[in-house]
Amino acid sequence: MKPRAKEQRIKAAIVVALVALATSGITIANAAEEPTEEPTITIPSLPPPTDGPEPTAGPTPTDPPGTVPPTTDTTITIPPTTDTTVTIPPTTEVPPTTDTTEPPTPTTLEPPPGLCDDVTTQMTMPQHEYRFSDIADSPFRVAIECQTAVIKGYPNGTFRPLEPVTRGQMASFISRALSLGAQGDADFSDTDDSVHSTAIAAVVRAGIAVGYTDGTFKPNQTISTHQASTMLVKAFEVPPASQPGHPLPGQDPTHYENVVALLTSGIAAGIFGDDAYPSPEPLSRGEAAALIQAATEYVS
Repeated sequence: MKPRAKEQRIKAAIVVALVALATSGITIANAAEEPTEEPTITIPSLPPPTDGPEPTAGPTPTDPPGTVPPTTDTTITIPPTTDTTVTIPPTTEVPPTTDTTEPPTPTTLEPPPGLCDDVTTQMTMPQHEYRFSDIADSPFRVAIECQTAVIKGYPNGTFRPLEPVTRGQMASFISRALSLGAQGDADFSDTDDSVHSTAIAAVVRAGIAVGYTDGTFKPNQTISTHQASTMLVKAFEVPPASQPGHPLPGQDPTHYENVVALLTSGIAAGIFGDDAYPSPEPLSRGEAAALIQAATEYVS
């Protein structure tokens, strides 16, 4: 293309552009004067939510700087205290301790009338309500009841018929049975602290008992049936047997005649057993009651 022709074409294009521009400006101006409709914004619908992580909450708005948040009420309410007063119950009065060395005899339940008239009835008398709780099965139960003034029971209502008798106790039994009364203190080295001291002195002065060559009486030593026989023969003045015989080997000659005297007089009948001559066994409380009851009947 020739240059001149090209230049002419460029000029023509410019003219056309200018004309188009001028025409466009008039159109825009006129359009600005006319009211236009407000454009509508269409928001596309979102798809339904699917299972997934929970949406994270946005940041929590904070108070502006310098604002003091209200404080939480921290007042502690203290509940009323429970009454802790301790009530002390009244003290129970403790009864004074009873001296059981010489136990008192219960005064309730007297033996039936006539029961103590004859000791031989003790195995044939019918059962009755005994004053002691542990003598119903004793063969000496009647004598025990008849001799409660001489041989006392215990505060718990028992008599303990099988319990052995001591030398000091036997002295007290005989002293009461004969009403010897107080005779001062015994002249023995081992009786000052004994509750049977005055009774020991009484039976010794009456010639019923003797002590040992070492100056003792041995009040707490168990007394044998042979020793008790000698004391009873002297106390109740039982005469010797007409034909006492002689002690056999092994039999104590000191008490032999007195044991035979109790047997032949009938005082010890059924008490020392069926043996012709009993062995020197410890004397029980039940046997002591029976012997004293029988000896009392013998002299009366």
